[in-house]
Amino acid sequence: MAYETDLAKEFKKRDNEKPIGNIVGRVVAGLPDIKVSILDDNVILGKDKLYCCNSLLSHDKQASIRLTASTDTQQEHSHSININTDCSLTFSIGLNIGDLVLLQHSSDGTKWFIVDKITKL
Repeated sequence: MAYETDLAKEFKKRDNEKPIGNIVGRVVAGLPDIKVSILDDNVILGKDKLYCCNSLLSHDKQASIRLTASTDTQQEHSHSININTDCSLTFSIGLNIGDLVLLQHSSDGTKWFIVDKITKL
């Protein structure tokens, strides 16, 4: 009977592999043909296996700034200065080669989700 028990235990070990949790990857090729390296460069995930949050896709963000300044004209020797300036700033946001990313895999292990860029402290 010990043989059957040992055989059942081996089947149970095989069928209950421990899942991989969150994992750190490194971007090795940029968008649009992104590739992410995991497990000490032993596995390269291509775009066919990857899903990415929209906030990490390459895009530009623009912001406008309006500055207004004036001096106090109630003093005896004051000068009046009015400054009105508009400017536009553009920030390029996205994934770059060398960026570290947090990855989560699907339950069946066939898809990987890039959750966010991360920084090693």
